[in-house]
Amino acid sequence: MRSDVFFCQLSLQYANKMGCDVTAVSTSPGKEEEAKKFGAHHFLNSSDEEAMKAAKNRFDFILCTVSGTANFGGYLSILKPRGTLCLVGLPPTGEPLPLTALHFVVGERSVVGGYIGSRATTREMLEFSAANGIVPQIQVIPLSRINEGLDIVRNGQARYRIVLDCSQ
Repeated sequence: MRSDVFFCQLSLQYANKMGCDVTAVSTSPGKEEEAKKFGAHHFLNSSDEEAMKAAKNRFDFILCTVSGTANFGGYLSILKPRGTLCLVGLPPTGEPLPLTALHFVVGERSVVGGYIGSRATTREMLEFSAANGIVPQIQVIPLSRINEGLDIVRNGQARYRIVLDCSQ
């Protein structure tokens, strides 16, 4: 069986429903219980050096949704030979990935990127979501508190996506 790593709550749900052996990775050990509720079978604390060493060459595929600075070299080290690191989150604009040729040559690992799919792919994804009960976690804020919502996002305090309720 493939062993794959996923980061965000939606990717955990999709991977689980697709039958993957799912490992969630986070620098925050406090997210383990929540990750397992979203469908992770295992949890890896990427800030724990011993845990990362123990996970070396373990995974076939990593879907990295981190939209900031991350330990990309560390993620490559936990891939099996010929494994793939797929980036769908982006580091800060203009920031290069801190990787060298050695990261790729040793173990024949690959880094690929993905972006939004076509309308047909989006439709397929929504149909799969509906059929499998996959739903995003959101934080609803009434439109009257829009400034508070913006402050939550600006300060990096949003737990999930912020959704403005315009019905009130």
